[in-house]
Amino acid sequence: MNSETAYQSDAETLVPGSPPNSLPQNTRNAKSGGTFIKRKPPESSSPGSLNAANPPAREEVEGGGKHKWWSYSGEAPDPLQVISAGANFLVGPVLNAEVARLCNRRKVAYSPGCGTPSEISEAEELGAEIVKIFPGKEVGGPAFVKNLLAPCPWTSLMPTGGVEATRESLEAWFAAGVACVGMGSKLITKEAVAARDFAGIARNVAQVLAWIHEIRSAAI
Repeated sequence: MNSETAYQSDAETLVPGSPPNSLPQNTRNAKSGGTFIKRKPPESSSPGSLNAANPPAREEVEGGGKHKWWSYSGEAPDPLQVISAGANFLVGPVLNAEVARLCNRRKVAYSPGCGTPSEISEAEELGAEIVKIFPGKEVGGPAFVKNLLAPCPWTSLMPTGGVEATRESLEAWFAAGVACVGMGSKLITKEAVAARDFAGIARNVAQVLAWIHEIRSAAI
């Protein structure tokens, strides 16, 4: 499992050395060196139509531990089904108080998207321990994080949107005081996926993880 990379689209499952559609639609494989698994729900999935056998869950394997997570649109009906299916943390683009209360009640980590100090404070009051800053670049970038943490040093922030897959970008965010960062298309580009360059994706992810380790180690 650690020697393969897979990207599962709605239409087909792609694995190095395997032709499209040669694996079951719900097959999940990890990338070499570390740890990324992504699964999209089928097009027919919609709020209210999900079930425990086919939740829109994504999985990430890190350091031998397995985490099931769910990225959602901000609506509340689906989280309970996904939590029941095994998700142990949820990430979303907006703050939803109903979702926050559900996750807090079930002891499931919830990282909602926030763009103002008031939203961040409300998210923490509702039980969010790591708050997603979204969109990171537009809300003010690393300067926003630094200025917010000055009066609120207890806050843990995770920027997404505006985090580049470069050492310079990562250094700027971590120097500002973020707890972690979130990356999507800046790390796993649509061009690489279209070209089925899974080895290249694996190298990029490994390089970014190495930079983060070095940056954090230097800060100790």
